[in-house]
Amino acid sequence: VLGNPFSWEGTLTTGIISSLNRDLPSRVAGRSMPSLIQTDAAMNPGNSGGPLLDTQSRMIGMCVAIATKTGQNAGVGFAIPIDRIKIIVPELIENGRLVHANIGITQVMETQAGLVVVSLTPGGPAAQAGIQGFRRVVQRRKQGPVVYETETIDRSAADRILAVNGEAMRTGVRFRDKIWEYKPGDTITLTIIREGQELEIPITLGAD
Repeated sequence: VLGNPFSWEGTLTTGIISSLNRDLPSRVAGRSMPSLIQTDAAMNPGNSGGPLLDTQSRMIGMCVAIATKTGQNAGVGFAIPIDRIKIIVPELIENGRLVHANIGITQVMETQAGLVVVSLTPGGPAAQAGIQGFRRVVQRRKQGPVVYETETIDRSAADRILAVNGEAMRTGVRFRDKIWEYKPGDTITLTIIREGQELEIPITLGAD
């Protein structure tokens, strides 16, 4: 890790890659920083934005945060992977902000056999492509002058996602990150299981 902790310019610290694909809660409610690299190389205030280098001095990430209860280094630092930076930076330069691709699937349920679609954005890309999620079933029963209404959830018709462009999807986090690898307007192929049949559904992504 190279940076300027406490204004000490050009400070270099070393460590190991402790883990990959860490999700870190953001200060923005309901948001998170996905797929971060975790390292035990010392990071402190002044390291944010500095490079994370490998043993051959190649940049593999950009330091963004630490996990700490005191505000000082505790051996748990995080960096954005370089592949993600290569997507983010050109878009910031061109548009001034980051626009994520959006498939219009708002919730999935993880299973050992894939991701079951729970809910969709009405009129979104996935809905327009015919992807099916859980259905809300309302039944009404009249008893005298009173009408009783009960609601159940029908899961039987929900599609199960197996892959995106050939890459197997096993977690909701990976599914979200995979979609974010593309740009609005790109067309992807979703491999799904519907009523026991494997289908490949092309979907043109929208903007988040």
